[in-house]
Amino acid sequence: EGKQVMSVVSTGGREEAYMAEGTNRYSLRQLLAPFEQTVTLCRMQYLPPFVVHGTHLLEDDPIQRAAASYREVITGLREGSFDPDKILSSRYMNDLNTTPTL
Repeated sequence: EGKQVMSVVSTGGREEAYMAEGTNRYSLRQLLAPFEQTVTLCRMQYLPPFVVHGTHLLEDDPIQRAAASYREVITGLREGSFDPDKILSSRYMNDLNTTPTL
């Protein structure tokens, strides 16, 4: 099995800013496309990113929830507890968790 690569990203902007109609004009996945291509060229598998939006607006509790969600993703990947098809069809790795990020 090849190596897997996952980007972990925090944004200052809210999720709505990362779409065609948003202020940034592109989805986060579109902005990460060069990284995905590099991973593919290296014969590795690029996983959906783990993303926390609007971090400059977050207080301690949402940050702690995001950390718990990230821990759950890393543990799930290490233990192989996520369905590979579900991983690849997810927009963000956060979507696989039971712990909400926000």
